[in-house]
Amino acid sequence: APGRFAAITNVRRPGPLAQGLRSRGELPVEFLRSRASPTRFAAGLAARGGEYRGYNLLLATADSMVLTSNCGVAPTALIPGIHAVSNAPPGIDWPKTCRARAILGTALQGNHQPDRLIEAAFALLADTAPAADDELPDTGLSQAQERQLSAIFIAGPDYGTRCSTVALLDDEGCLSLRERRFGPHGELAGETQLTLRFGS
Repeated sequence: APGRFAAITNVRRPGPLAQGLRSRGELPVEFLRSRASPTRFAAGLAARGGEYRGYNLLLATADSMVLTSNCGVAPTALIPGIHAVSNAPPGIDWPKTCRARAILGTALQGNHQPDRLIEAAFALLADTAPAADDELPDTGLSQAQERQLSAIFIAGPDYGTRCSTVALLDDEGCLSLRERRFGPHGELAGETQLTLRFGS
């Protein structure tokens, strides 16, 4: 259905990975194809959340936005403001989540030019600064791995950020969508830009 938006992250948890589960990637597609409100769609997922590995799922229409997860947290309707979603369960702020909110808040102050907002968002998403060792989460990895993964942008030879996407919806319902793709070591591999009318 037109006028819908969805995004998903995995949730990083300690312990062995469960096998034989369904792909989390089908959830955003399922929402986009449905006509259910974000709240209703999130409620319908509650009974089958165990069929997937951990996820955070953002669901939006022109009227509402909901963050839902299968990590024991009730769906939350997001109010206007600055929100950041990471690979932690909702309600747990990793250092990069706090950093992202702060940087975005600064970028938004008095800045309403779309191109500048988009570039500020890309600069935020390209931030490679790791968290201090005493702020690292404990998700079952070594300290060196936690340090590498604590950055907003992860640039590694085998594991790292593979794309950064910025979506900007203006008051007229025009959606600017830009995505930058990266190869090993964070090398830029390409960029795609789309502009469309949200809800049309």
